[in-house]
Amino acid sequence: MAERRRRVVRSVLTVLFISLVMVVLSALNRDRAAIDSCEQRMRYAVRVLQDNHKQWLQAPSTFPLDIIRDRLGDAWNGSVFENSRFTEQAAFMVSVGVCCCERPHGRLFRPGLRHVVVYRVREETYDLLTLEEGEFARRADGLGLGGALLES
Repeated sequence: MAERRRRVVRSVLTVLFISLVMVVLSALNRDRAAIDSCEQRMRYAVRVLQDNHKQWLQAPSTFPLDIIRDRLGDAWNGSVFENSRFTEQAAFMVSVGVCCCERPHGRLFRPGLRHVVVYRVREETYDLLTLEEGEFARRADGLGLGGALLES
């Protein structure tokens, strides 16, 4: 009877351990998939912004965030904070945040991440930065994205 009880307890503990491992692995996979998906959207945004940059300089009313918003639809609209003052800030800043993830991407056991599209004024280039939430909080005001923290 005691041996049977030990086997039952051992079996229950094994099932619980395996279940816990599966939950952790699935959460890690979910987090990675969300981060990768957002990164792809933001890389696309960087390409469109860079491809249309010369046109935008000639006619600022054709700023390409509208193009990105139209092509990506809900995937963009519900998840991205756009810096509406980007064009004004570009006149007096070295680097300006164009847009960023509206909320940080959660990661199990690690700080959240945000993707930030930055325009480097002197080089006239757009780059994608991936920042942990603490680093984003420190740099947000300097990039003109202080409002993104208020939104989340």
